[in-house]
Parts: sequence; structure tokens; C-alpha cells
Amino acid sequence: MYIRDQTNLNDLDAITGVVLQDIIILIANKLKKDFSHYINKKLISLLVWKLQRVSNANASDANIHISESEFKLK
Repeated sequence: MYIRDQTNLNDLDAITGVVLQDIIILIANKLKKDFSHYINKKLISLLVWKLQRVSNANASDANIHISESEFKLK
């Protein structure tokens, strides 16, 4: 693949981690906005926490961490 030939594997991990981070933020914000009236807020928090763990595990080499303040439910 062209990207693998031109890029270090750690760089690909970092790119993947950034994309995962953006997707998780979008999902969490959508959940908070659309379903906060229907779903227990603790359940949303648990889902976000699990998504964070997946993202951090996949992007651990890139030292990517999603701050909890981005997911504070009001």
C-alpha cells in the first residue's frame, strides 16, 4: 500500500488514533444531544468510557487521550 511505503507504522497508528478520537467525540455529543431524555445519563457515560478505552488502546503509541471534560453531561 502506498501509505505504508511512505509512512512509519507509528505514524499510521497516530493517524488512526486521531480519527478514532474525532469519531468518539462526535458519537458522544450526538448521544448526549439526541438521547439524553430517553437514556439514563450514567449509561451514556459508561458507553463513552468504553469507547475511550478502545480508542486509547488502539492509539496508545500515539499518546492520544480524550479528556473527560469533553463528555461532561449537564
